[in-house]
Amino acid sequence: MFDIIQDNLQYSLKLGYASSHTYAINAVPANASVIDIGAGPFGVGHELKNKSCKVVTVDQFDIPDKYKLDNHIVTNLDTNFSISTKEYDCILFLDIIEHLVNPEEFMLKLSEQFTYKNKIIFTTGNISFFQLD
Repeated sequence: MFDIIQDNLQYSLKLGYASSHTYAINAVPANASVIDIGAGPFGVGHELKNKSCKVVTVDQFDIPDKYKLDNHIVTNLDTNFSISTKEYDCILFLDIIEHLVNPEEFMLKLSEQFTYKNKIIFTTGNISFFQLD
């Protein structure tokens, strides 16, 4: 009845109009070190590479080598968030927090690592979105 997709390469990048991806990419300064947690198909990371950023992607799925950037970490955020975020200038959580089993616990673990040098960029899924021309 439903198409079950075993990876996340079907998710498309939203550029060319006011979108969460456009805002997130614009918020990251050039040459920043970035960790993109829940990176999806890694389009945002590739756009950040165009800004000379160092980009580490984190997702529950491994990815084909052609999509890999500076590093890719495979982990389940619900059961194993042991990644240090302190060394990054920007931490991206784009449309991922709503997929977690216990987002409050996840945020608590993240807050224990927070330093004021980090810029954290969150987005969450809409219940509706349309563009007016």
